[in-house]
Amino acid sequence: MGAARIGYVWALASAVSFGLMSWLVHAAHELPPLWIALARGLVGLAILTPLVGRRLAAVFAPNSGFLWLRAVAGALSILCYYWNLQRTSVGTAKALQDLAPVIVAAFSVLVLRENLRGRTGLGIALAIAGALAIGLRGATPPSGVVVAVGIVGAFAAATAFLSLREAASEHSPEVIVWMLCASSCLTSAVLIASGAIIEQPMPWGALGVREVALFAGVALTGLCGQLWMTRAYQHLSASVASALGLTALLWGVLFEIAFSRARPSVGDWCGYALIVAGAVALRRASARGSPDDEV
Repeated sequence: MGAARIGYVWALASAVSFGLMSWLVHAAHELPPLWIALARGLVGLAILTPLVGRRLAAVFAPNSGFLWLRAVAGALSILCYYWNLQRTSVGTAKALQDLAPVIVAAFSVLVLRENLRGRTGLGIALAIAGALAIGLRGATPPSGVVVAVGIVGAFAAATAFLSLREAASEHSPEVIVWMLCASSCLTSAVLIASGAIIEQPMPWGALGVREVALFAGVALTGLCGQLWMTRAYQHLSASVASALGLTALLWGVLFEIAFSRARPSVGDWCGYALIVAGAVALRRASARGSPDDEV
């Protein structure tokens, strides 16, 4: 299997995992998002620390700048996304976050000098159009605060995407995700301790099997999604990998349909078709190894 095809598989596996994670956070409306992010980070550290071992020395190497940038920007993006998932639908929260590929595409051309012609450009355009169609599917429009948080999260996600492309060329996926987990833990803990973000208190007395299962589910699906996405970036261009990640919106909405009994409209299904068409276009571009997709 060629490098592009391997990257495609990793990217789609990551998207499914992130889609399930999104629905789990949305369903865990009684749990504060800061605590969910903290739990996800702690579980990731517990699993990854024995695996990375001595490789953690690379965190302080001279070439670790993009690694640190990816970790900080990724943590901010996660917090913004989790906050929105509990205040609007999965589709709307993901659509706001999916503004990131537009920013990635612009920076890929201006900074990374990647070529977005042909099927790659078409696939990205279709995927973005589909993401927005599903996210804004006629439900109650998001509040101004939700939109503002979503835009901040999108810029943070774009920064994380672009720095991940560079960090993946110097560091292993495990080290990169370990850094993200550490950054998420530190950021969440500081915000919780300082009370800088006002949210519902942690319902310690009401924690049961369901709540623990939600914590664990979010942590594990988030960890798998991050590991698989990082591997995808080792084989695909930043623009292609991030656009394929848009299918996480499709999977998240499908999980919402299956478990929350949401009923998609005609506009929803049109959005699904656009995302699938975009993924197919990107798949063909990667399979043919066109010059604009070679890395």
